[in-house]
Amino acid sequence: MPVLGHALAGGAVAVYTRPTYPPRAVAWWPPLLVVLSYVPDVASQAAMIGGASHDVRHVTHSVTFVAAFSLMTAWPIARLLGLTSRNALSITLFVTLLHVLMDMLQGTIRRPFWPVSGWAAPEWLEIIPRDPIGEALLFLVLFALVAGAAYVRRIADVARGRDEREPLEPRSPRGHRLAARIAVLFTLLSAGATHQLRRERGEQFERVQALMNQRRYAEALAAADDADRWPYPARPGRLDYVRAEALAALGRREEAETYYLRSIDADRDYFWSVADLAVNYASWDKPVEWRRARLAPWIARLKTRFADHERLDHVLAKIERKLNSSREKVSG
Repeated sequence: MPVLGHALAGGAVAVYTRPTYPPRAVAWWPPLLVVLSYVPDVASQAAMIGGASHDVRHVTHSVTFVAAFSLMTAWPIARLLGLTSRNALSITLFVTLLHVLMDMLQGTIRRPFWPVSGWAAPEWLEIIPRDPIGEALLFLVLFALVAGAAYVRRIADVARGRDEREPLEPRSPRGHRLAARIAVLFTLLSAGATHQLRRERGEQFERVQALMNQRRYAEALAAADDADRWPYPARPGRLDYVRAEALAALGRREEAETYYLRSIDADRDYFWSVADLAVNYASWDKPVEWRRARLAPWIARLKTRFADHERLDHVLAKIERKLNSSREKVSG
């Protein structure tokens, strides 16, 4: 997820939509929008602390969740800030949907329409850098552009006599303004700390891959558990795929099946999860007829969903070799 990007996006929306009245809204507008920009992540983390698996992110990063959250919180936000319920609903819906869109553009969530549709965002949509520095630079530039556009718009409004008028009520109390600034600062510091933590998670994931390349599978499994924590370092399902590969290499094929299926559930368009699950089934110590029956739906998926994949023929040949090899052993 774009950790600093969410804070900067919320701040940019706050700058561009800055209200001039009522006073409470003026004071609390920036911290409110910055906090709202993290709602899907806060909800998923709270659910996981309560015992849910990290698959709960499919729920909290869905349009369904965003719509439900916005409808439930619009009235309290309107009452708190003195806004109309319509305005509160619009801004809450916009900022939280922006979070989902940004995660989708970085490839950290793939199925935004849970549970209505299983559609998965294609990988070519991943245009936000995963590198924390690249991400931060991108969103700093975008924030500067939005802030500049807001400034130009206000100058134009002043020239037309449409802004900077005397407020109908006194300015927000100084204590409110100070508390709001502290809230923004705390949120930004938390985002910065999370940003650094995600870099560490990325380094942990690289270590997992290095251990797999060195065939140190037991160590890779332990390292995967360390890396598989919020904020997650890899694309959806990738750590489960690595676990499955390690377990399969250790001969623990039934355990590997569980993680292959979890990986496929997280990202249905990842070829290697489906391909290696099929190879795993072909390698089981079961009768060939049983394995062919188990393989049938996955072979069909490979031939339809991944018909154009450059490694499809290689994988299908590998599966057939494993089936034939086991038959020869039984015959011998």
